[in-house]
Amino acid sequence: MPKAIHELPAEQIQGAFVNHYNPPKAGTNPCKADELLDVLRKLPALSKEDHVDTIHVQLQKHHNLNLQPEHHALLAFVDDAFSEMLKQTDLDFKVESFVRDLAPHVAAIAIEENIIAITRPQSILSLLDTIIAECVGWSEDLGILGDQFMAKITAPIAELANGRATIKNTQEDLETLFTKEAPILKKREKQLRDSELVVLAGHKAIYHSAELLNKQMAGKQLPMFIIFLLQGAWFEFLQQVFITFGIKSKEWLNISRLTEALVWSLQPNINADKRQEVINSLPGQLIKFCKKTAFNTEQMENSLADIETEYQGIAAGEPGDSCDFELLDLDPSMADGNTDIDKKMLRQISGFDHHCWFLYDDKSESDEKVARLKLILNWQDSERLLFTNHNRRKVLHMTYNDMAKSLEKGTVRGLNVKTRFFEAIGSHLMHVLKSVSRQNKTAKQAKAVSYTHLTLPTTPYV
Repeated sequence: MPKAIHELPAEQIQGAFVNHYNPPKAGTNPCKADELLDVLRKLPALSKEDHVDTIHVQLQKHHNLNLQPEHHALLAFVDDAFSEMLKQTDLDFKVESFVRDLAPHVAAIAIEENIIAITRPQSILSLLDTIIAECVGWSEDLGILGDQFMAKITAPIAELANGRATIKNTQEDLETLFTKEAPILKKREKQLRDSELVVLAGHKAIYHSAELLNKQMAGKQLPMFIIFLLQGAWFEFLQQVFITFGIKSKEWLNISRLTEALVWSLQPNINADKRQEVINSLPGQLIKFCKKTAFNTEQMENSLADIETEYQGIAAGEPGDSCDFELLDLDPSMADGNTDIDKKMLRQISGFDHHCWFLYDDKSESDEKVARLKLILNWQDSERLLFTNHNRRKVLHMTYNDMAKSLEKGTVRGLNVKTRFFEAIGSHLMHVLKSVSRQNKTAKQAKAVSYTHLTLPTTPYV
């Protein structure tokens, strides 16, 4: 008994196709295999406009063939296999038209050799994989750069469709094009990523610096000049420390402690001896801290005079009058941690890499914004994502929270295909054979062949 699909006789698979697709009976003088092969190979050249028609629809438009049942069923299978592959993603109409236009070439291989041949690597299937992978992010609204890119793609594919180029030559032309484009796109991505990282780091620095000051200043009594200092030069200094050293650094911990000590030392009715210890040591500690940093600390060092003046007033029994003040504004999107995200969803989002493409389609908006987005930065520390478009010219920021909500609503979904084309065809073949087996079992056909035990051969990536 066969253990794998490739061990099944071709006639047995054809019989299963006829059983599954139930094609119409052939009339008189049905089309022979050689005639059908000739038509299939010329079929792409007959479509003058972009289309996403199946092979059967293309044949109905351009030929009136009397197909044999097994050929009719085989073409239906190839059409379905292409549809299953395309369901894994969401290509622009023009890109999908490239894929559908090449389906007749795949069907020709199945007829000339056998159906098993297209469940294994083939040049035409590799070409289809390349087109999908490289064009998944393209859309017609990308302006001049998008049009220029598509013109470069269309030319070699059109040559193949018109019979003026071989599959091998087309694949080589496209690979040459994509190899040439890759470093340019990579450079643009790096430029976007680097510039946006600076912006993101600045936003995070503002948030955490303001959060630290608000925590220490809330409910405290502080004189006017100290308020100006803390929410001015000290605030700027905190941001520089954050950007330079990071939130987990000893430098950030030290400046956080110095901030707490400063505010505490200016409060009324505290331990006088401990206050004096802080007054004696804090200015020197700040100067020492400034000397160890690589950035300019002149403004911060000059502001120490305000602290020393206030300390002198405290020593003389004449501290500055406290003033009312507003806490600094905080951007909640910069907060760390997304406790309201399901752990499984959080793992999924944090695992997205820089090869991921997504479709953003918000049907709830009146103008239904649609965009194809490539992830270029997954900043796990701040739980933020950075996307760009196919041109690598625009950027979109999204928090993990926003991404989780969009995924749950279906506003955002992945575009990367999960299988190669020949694998998708093999999987669909398995589906058809097992479906036929179940139908036979339901019909209680005692002599029916069962396909439920079959497996696909494993083909490694090369």
